[in-house]
Amino acid sequence: MLPLLVIVVPATRAAPSLYRWRVRSRIYRWYGALMAIEREIMTARTDEQRRQIARRLDDIQHAVDELKTPLSFADQLYVLRDHVAMVRRRLAEARPAA
Repeated sequence: MLPLLVIVVPATRAAPSLYRWRVRSRIYRWYGALMAIEREIMTARTDEQRRQIARRLDDIQHAVDELKTPLSFADQLYVLRDHVAMVRRRLAEARPAA
């Protein structure tokens, strides 16, 4: 019985941290895609490139809207949605690269 406790007690202490990490990773994985899109906005030369970027933003927006998170992480989800909207505004305001 004692060897089992030696394994179970540390595992129960680590479980909440692992849970938080897993939920946050579902949210934060989209930031890499947003950063890549921001870089592409700066170098987009044609309207077709800008349309492709807008489609990718639409895909990200749809995925973020479908993301299920616990209520305690809702603030981080709303910040992510704001960031998607900010990148969309940058795309609308950006001028084609010279």
